[in-house]
Amino acid sequence: MDEIIERPKYSRPTGNPRRNRRNPNSDLISTIAAARMLIAVVFLSAIALCKAANTPATDAFVSKVKVVTTVNYDVNKYIMSAADTLGIKLPEDGGKLQKLVKGGDVAEGSDTQASAVINKTDSSNTANPASGTSSSSATTDSKSVAGSDMQVLDDIEIKSIADKYSFIVPIKGEIISPFGTRTDPLSGNPQFHSGIDIEANMGTSIKAALAGEVTEVGSNPEYDKYVKIKHNGGITTLYGHCSILVAKVGQKVNQGDVIAKVGNSEDESSSNLHFEVWKDNKLINPGKLFDLINGGN
Repeated sequence: MDEIIERPKYSRPTGNPRRNRRNPNSDLISTIAAARMLIAVVFLSAIALCKAANTPATDAFVSKVKVVTTVNYDVNKYIMSAADTLGIKLPEDGGKLQKLVKGGDVAEGSDTQASAVINKTDSSNTANPASGTSSSSATTDSKSVAGSDMQVLDDIEIKSIADKYSFIVPIKGEIISPFGTRTDPLSGNPQFHSGIDIEANMGTSIKAALAGEVTEVGSNPEYDKYVKIKHNGGITTLYGHCSILVAKVGQKVNQGDVIAKVGNSEDESSSNLHFEVWKDNKLINPGKLFDLINGGN
């Protein structure tokens, strides 16, 4: 019997079979979008958790998350890293992920502008601690502190202030750390000292150098417990390393009024007063100021 050949009811197609294939470009765009969204969700979740924790450490972190500058970063690096973690295989071309740009153009390894979230607190980009405002630029009657935006009044301007205002010393004692560049007690590195440290017994009364209004009373790592007083003529004085704070914010004080008691700093082995003088957001050398008031040159 001849071999029976069964013919199909309909004619056999002669063309290439149609394949239901997705556009690889669409797959890539979707993968990149998903990776970016994942990174954004993780970052925002971390910020939300820090805010919810409400601890000093997380509060400090969140408070420093400010959009203050713009930096470049290679977005491909972060997408590839996230994809590798999730086990997603992304196409590569010469070691660089292809970024499909709307309109059909392809850009490889291009950089993207992103807002940084760091607000550094260092001497090169810091507001004047005694004034609470940003430092002004250099003028003919001041000079810049190396590595800082702070300005220091020159001797002629200090002499003018000494002739106009009758400062008194907040406490009597020996200046154990003068104004200007010194060796940091902890690091041993050169560091600019914005005031003078006057040695005195623990608990010695600290007096207001001039009449004025108390604008700030508090504590921070730089000054420990401190009092800040605003005087006439744009002058501000600051009294740090205190053990007891007597004055209150908003209080009017006369020259010689007791505003605090002497304490010490974690950096120092002896009790002392840290004393600063500012005029119009510029530093004054207190040692030179008192020398001029007392008839020195």
